[in-house]
Amino acid sequence: MKSSKATLTWNASVKQALETLGGSAHLTDLNVKVREIREKAGVGVNPTFHATIRRTLQDGVEFFPDEKSPGTWHLKGLSASRPSDKS
Repeated sequence: MKSSKATLTWNASVKQALETLGGSAHLTDLNVKVREIREKAGVGVNPTFHATIRRTLQDGVEFFPDEKSPGTWHLKGLSASRPSDKS
């Protein structure tokens, strides 16, 4: 029997957190927001969720780090810190 809980991927959680935070956020703020989003959805977090969020950011093609502010990440298309990829 399938679970009645909606499936929420880590990628979707991180993307939603960045959207909620205006397209850019420090990893500390992302950790808090992702936890809130996942707990509200009823899926929670694992004991290593901080590392899972970092891996999701590093592997995701829609996320990019801020070169001048370590620990800050942006969502492509929402962040004003870098032009969109139209080259």
